[in-house]
Amino acid sequence: MFQSAVFVGVLVALLVGFAVVTWLDLPIPIPAFAASAHGRRYFEAFVSGLLSAILAAPCAGPFLGGVLAFAVTQPAPVIMGIFGSIGLGLSLPYAALMLKPEWLSRLPKAGPWTLAIREVLALVLLAAAVFFSASLVPKAVYPWLWWSWLALVLAWGARRFVQGNGTVRVITTTAAGLALAMTVEFASPLGSSEDKFVWQPYSAKLLTETKARGTPYLLEFTADWCINCKILERTVYQEPTVAKAVRRTQMVPIQVDVTASNPEKDALLTAIGGQALPFAVVVDRDGTVIARFTGLFDTDSLVEAINRTGNPQP
Repeated sequence: MFQSAVFVGVLVALLVGFAVVTWLDLPIPIPAFAASAHGRRYFEAFVSGLLSAILAAPCAGPFLGGVLAFAVTQPAPVIMGIFGSIGLGLSLPYAALMLKPEWLSRLPKAGPWTLAIREVLALVLLAAAVFFSASLVPKAVYPWLWWSWLALVLAWGARRFVQGNGTVRVITTTAAGLALAMTVEFASPLGSSEDKFVWQPYSAKLLTETKARGTPYLLEFTADWCINCKILERTVYQEPTVAKAVRRTQMVPIQVDVTASNPEKDALLTAIGGQALPFAVVVDRDGTVIARFTGLFDTDSLVEAINRTGNPQP
């Protein structure tokens, strides 16, 4: 679905809409049909929980990517167990407060700090919209969207800092610092040095020649809309130990961009055992798959898999 520009455009519009609604504190009422339907005492509660889960998706989705990618490869009972556990986790705070209503009195009281938190969440939703717009706008424009978002955050933070109390100032200062770090990370191009390797863009010819030479290769599937892919590319793949292992084994790092639908690349992902992004595979000189990586993973696991491809040929 994320390979469809229409779908991503609708998602970005929804995120911007949710950001505006959150910023202005506009209520989102339960649909009238839910309250008037037969058996409404249960149905309304069900729809309320469903909408809560939908609204939580922008926050929970990036962390559940690896879990969901694993789930779709499992038998039905395992899938039901995983999704049931996610639902239980989302509903647990409500269930706890229903069983112990007196705990409500221990919750922090609303005030200026809650208004600041609400505005921070609106800015987070807007940041998500900026991130997913990467596949919709020219690459030269994309960094400027991040810098524009940062300017908005800093302007908001300055106003809140001057007008707010100690708690609000802590919230705004923290938010501004995190926004600056996030913008620098996503708006800046990946660095290149002798301690890092350079990806080679995928082509059928490159892959065929690599196999014919008997050269091990690292195949990474990525997309502009895959946040976990970007995290890996700016952390694990940037580690000097990974670059050293790649050079030591004379490995060819090949990056397959599946931002837009491409039958050849999509078929390659499926053929090599991939179900979702992020996905990477390490293949040795004999064409044997040494390891598959789905979701987020650490540097040591990748380096170990690369080293298992064997010593370089003389």
